[in-house]
Amino acid sequence: MQIESGFLGVRAPDVKLAVREALDRLQAVGAMALRPVKELGSRLRAITRQPWFFPVQVAVILAVLWFQQHGYLQVPVTVCDWVRLGK
Repeated sequence: MQIESGFLGVRAPDVKLAVREALDRLQAVGAMALRPVKELGSRLRAITRQPWFFPVQVAVILAVLWFQQHGYLQVPVTVCDWVRLGK
């Protein structure tokens, strides 16, 4: 004996269709969110391919190292600061 449903007019939701629609929406949002990142990446790639980029990069790194070695990038910590920090 088979039991009949009391909800004759109500159809069961199509789970596969709902999942497919959710995945399509997720992919659309992901593509929209990644578009600016991809554009930025292509701009950076275009800059790094320029012949002047490597010498400028080396000069900036050496300048940062020089400033660090000569104490311009260090934050001075006084005795009062050590006491306040608990050391």
